[in-house]
Amino acid sequence: MHAAIESFSPLCDLHFFPMSTKDFDGERGYACLEPGCTRCYSSTLGLFDLDHEGRILREKFQQLCPRDRTFMYLDSVEPGGIQTWRCARVSCNQSQKLKSRAAN
Repeated sequence: MHAAIESFSPLCDLHFFPMSTKDFDGERGYACLEPGCTRCYSSTLGLFDLDHEGRILREKFQQLCPRDRTFMYLDSVEPGGIQTWRCARVSCNQSQKLKSRAAN
């Protein structure tokens, strides 16, 4: 397992708002604070949702780092819907730019 970056602030891939730090069974992760949003991220699970009972619902499609297959997080969204995804692994500077599905 690769060490994750200590400090970063992923964006919710649905609302594009910064996620807040959250503990998932002793593991640091992030959760969207938008009311009603169930979207979360951790470097070991990638993107996922929490149901109303707190169960993790894994996301089928993930952005993976092409170098080490670490789950990437949404770092920024530019005008026109261009998303920048970054690797969460320490010492990896890999990023990918993708057009947002919502922008289509």
